[in-house]
Amino acid sequence: MLSPARRTLLAALAAITLAACSKDQAPTDPLAYVPADTPYLFANRTPMPREALEAWTKMYGVRIEDLYADLAKDPELLKIEGEFGEWLRAALPEVGKLASPGGMDALGLKSDGRIAIYGFGLMPVYRMQLADAAKFAETVARIEGRSGRKLATRKFGEHTLWQFANDKAQVVFGPIGDFLVASVAPANADEARLSAQLGLSLPERSIASNEALAELDQKNGFDGHFSGYLDVRSLAQRLTGRNQDDAAVIAAFGGEVPKLSDACTSELDAMTAKFPRVIFGTTTFDAKRMNVASIVEMEPGLAASLQKIAAPIPGSAAEDAVMLRFAAAVDLPEAMRFLNGVADAIGAAPYQCEELKGINDSAAELKQNLANPGLAMAGAMNALHFGLEDVTIDRGSEMPSKLSAYMTIGSSSPLMLWGFAQQGVPALAQLTLSTDGKIVSLPADAFPMPIPLELKAVMTAKSLGVATRDIADASFSAAADVPASGDGTVLRYGFSGRFFKLMADNMPAADAGMEEQERREMERGVAIIRAMGDSVKMMDVRMQLTARGIEMVQSNELN
Repeated sequence: MLSPARRTLLAALAAITLAACSKDQAPTDPLAYVPADTPYLFANRTPMPREALEAWTKMYGVRIEDLYADLAKDPELLKIEGEFGEWLRAALPEVGKLASPGGMDALGLKSDGRIAIYGFGLMPVYRMQLADAAKFAETVARIEGRSGRKLATRKFGEHTLWQFANDKAQVVFGPIGDFLVASVAPANADEARLSAQLGLSLPERSIASNEALAELDQKNGFDGHFSGYLDVRSLAQRLTGRNQDDAAVIAAFGGEVPKLSDACTSELDAMTAKFPRVIFGTTTFDAKRMNVASIVEMEPGLAASLQKIAAPIPGSAAEDAVMLRFAAAVDLPEAMRFLNGVADAIGAAPYQCEELKGINDSAAELKQNLANPGLAMAGAMNALHFGLEDVTIDRGSEMPSKLSAYMTIGSSSPLMLWGFAQQGVPALAQLTLSTDGKIVSLPADAFPMPIPLELKAVMTAKSLGVATRDIADASFSAAADVPASGDGTVLRYGFSGRFFKLMADNMPAADAGMEEQERREMERGVAIIRAMGDSVKMMDVRMQLTARGIEMVQSNELN
């Protein structure tokens, strides 16, 4: 057995060895380079599966790098003068390769690697794992060949990076350890600060050390394939030049550093505290499904007040793959109460900051507009759900030759809405429709239209709906069903692949007199939409008012 003295000596030697290794080896987690106070962050804690990346990049049916190559010839980009413009145009064909795993391989990047895009103060930093530094050097050589001149280089310790610049900014990029690092800085950036910006010295506190991104993912159900945030409070403070570094950056780029009064500082901070961050992340990411959520975080009291605005949507549970869906819901009386409350609060404590005083006038005008009696009448309707199941538009015709659709309206008084319809459409005057949910056929001459439509209607205690007769009764009844309480959804829209095919079939053909680039762009646009028609099964987007704030949930599925 080892004596206590020898065990102590071995432990000390092991500690010294580990300390030496940690000093010489740079971290392989990109989040270790991200300052804990970064105002924005986009990153992946879990590498994206290659097969999933390939599936989603192929859905457009064209090579994205070709789009970027053409973008380099865009007249607006051709207007950018100097070295910066030359290198930007020369680099774009290579940038386009980032859109596919194979393209990333060609650049020498690790397509299934880790990535982080973040702010070092106000300045953006891009950090992605490298697979082959030699291949990336070949990429730079292609850019140099395209531009007709060599890129300038710059030494940072043992690392040699490439750079291009103008009188205001410099772009610095190249391999540093296991990563490709790229960043923008003022032309006169301090050497020490730029070295820290590139990650040659690590921040005292990082996103890796405080596990902020892991906590964000766990709290919000993000799967780690892609997530991040935009810190509204921090950005507002930095963009108003609250510290010397940010003020220097703003001035270096030709901006004017705001000189805020104490009142302005206090009121701006109070305003941004009500919606401090925007967060986002994938909740599902595989070769068939990609679901993304984003949340405008709100102060709890404000979020609770806003939640009351949402009204239940008829057919909100519908998951049928219609060609096109649009639904919206607002409890108008509650919305008026909320807006009146906002206007009253501003009126009771008007903004003193000169730059914000326009909000005082807007609040007074809002208060006047909310007194319009027409708004109270409109409150009888609180939701709408439209579903287009099928439509045929013959080429050369402006009107469809076939239409299959439904529309249901949520209402606190559907009988009153039906009464208005009977007054406006004489053919409905003798038709009985009650709130029992029974579907009734409408007279053929009820709604004269350019195309003949056979319609039917339904009424429940909370909704009124109309549909073409080929819509299945069960589907129509489901679309008119209003849940006892909503899930906070105020807006929902979605498309199926059939909708993209319809768009592609009815887009105008390229004109013979078009210039070559314009014609190519139009033809490529049609090809992209048609490819999406073949690839996409469903895209569905919901905006919800919840206890956390305003949430957007996008669900995408491929065939």
